[in-house]
Amino acid sequence: MFSSLNPVPSFPRYRGPLSVGTSEYEIPISDISSTSKVPDHTISTIKFRIFYPTPSTQDEDFSASWLPEPQKEWVQAYCDFLNAPPKIASFFSHIPIPLKYTTLPANRDASLLSKGSSGRWPVLIFSHGLGGSCNAYSHLLGSLASCGVVCIAPEHRDQSAPVSLIRQGGGSTKVVRYKKMSHDPSPEVLSQRNEQLRVRLWELELLYTALSNLNNGENLRNLADTTAPSVSRKLDLGPSKVAWAGHSFGAATVVQFVKSVFWHQAVPKTASERRSRSMFQSLYTPAKNSPLEEQITPQSPIVLLDLWTMPLGGDETLWLWGKPLPCYTGDGQPKNNVLAIMSEQFYNWTTILERMKAVLSKNPAEQERSRGSSGTKSHGPRLFYSPNTAHLSQSDFGVLFPWATKKWLRAEEPERTLLLNTRAILQLLRENQISVAGIKMEENAEGDEVTLNDELILAEHGNIQGWVPVPID
Repeated sequence: MFSSLNPVPSFPRYRGPLSVGTSEYEIPISDISSTSKVPDHTISTIKFRIFYPTPSTQDEDFSASWLPEPQKEWVQAYCDFLNAPPKIASFFSHIPIPLKYTTLPANRDASLLSKGSSGRWPVLIFSHGLGGSCNAYSHLLGSLASCGVVCIAPEHRDQSAPVSLIRQGGGSTKVVRYKKMSHDPSPEVLSQRNEQLRVRLWELELLYTALSNLNNGENLRNLADTTAPSVSRKLDLGPSKVAWAGHSFGAATVVQFVKSVFWHQAVPKTASERRSRSMFQSLYTPAKNSPLEEQITPQSPIVLLDLWTMPLGGDETLWLWGKPLPCYTGDGQPKNNVLAIMSEQFYNWTTILERMKAVLSKNPAEQERSRGSSGTKSHGPRLFYSPNTAHLSQSDFGVLFPWATKKWLRAEEPERTLLLNTRAILQLLRENQISVAGIKMEENAEGDEVTLNDELILAEHGNIQGWVPVPID
């Protein structure tokens, strides 16, 4: 009863069997070897938060704030993002609002749990959407970490976060503020979104390179105010072992990134392809002999939450838009390694739904034109939606502010929504030979039972409440 009276927004405990640690990294780009073209020379670091399994302890340190420092700056930025009048934004930034005391239910800067002499932890990299940050999806990523997945959440400096602070020499910081743009897909807007994508794709390459260096035992400077744990020889970065995930603009980033790496050496085969290829100006090209070429394969797991397809519709992305996801290449049936999940808010948006189906199809350009059904399929990407959910339900905001998302967005059961997402992602990893632990089912949240195999969550004709399979073809 008393918890319901607590004005401080809080997170539920993670349901996996492992304790969770969290830490922040901010690594100077000058420490990371890369020959890729730099889209913005004012960005001097990459920043990310990591969620990971940690040894169990009775001395829990849940002191990592959900609202980053400096909190005054972030409160003002969120108010600006929500179009609050300047006076209101200034007022809230100066008072001790409850959100300032919200912490992550993960042990700050704890050591990474050893998986044994030969075992390494699977890795998932998650790209945030508009208004997101490296903290904004902490409950989903912490839940996955409690089941044995090391989750990496970069904070993009493309002006899509409410605000982001770049640490510089001498204790100074550079402030990167949110850039408001129209959602109308005009050529000008698409061009600006493409510029943001350039930054995001470049950051993902730098992030993967930094992880590889850290995993190889190299020392990289960390400018964040943390004592981050060593990950040396503890991450499984073998080919196809890293899962790529994102929400909204982050999902679009993942699609563009995976295709950019996988198809960058493809030769156009038809006259039409040659025309679109000639117009194509790569937003990102991996460095020659980049380890990403071995990492991203037809078997790479991909998770797309409320994919926002508009940024993929410009002239510069036209050629890659027409290329399928890597799972469709190679011999035999397409791989079952792509999972897409939609909120009801996005599912009811016809244009978004049809373009989502196009992205998940073998021929995206043709699928978008036909907007029809070509029958059923038993292999390839899978798509689900959750009734009574909003776009924000995929993030922490539904869990932190259930009353607000219910009142204004008609979103129900935010914790259960993220539990369904977690179950689906874990099962996708299992089906792709990536070992993960089970998670407590909702009926047994206070007990010891966990589901070790969750086949029903990805079944084409499942009967799970609040979880609806959507045909792609």
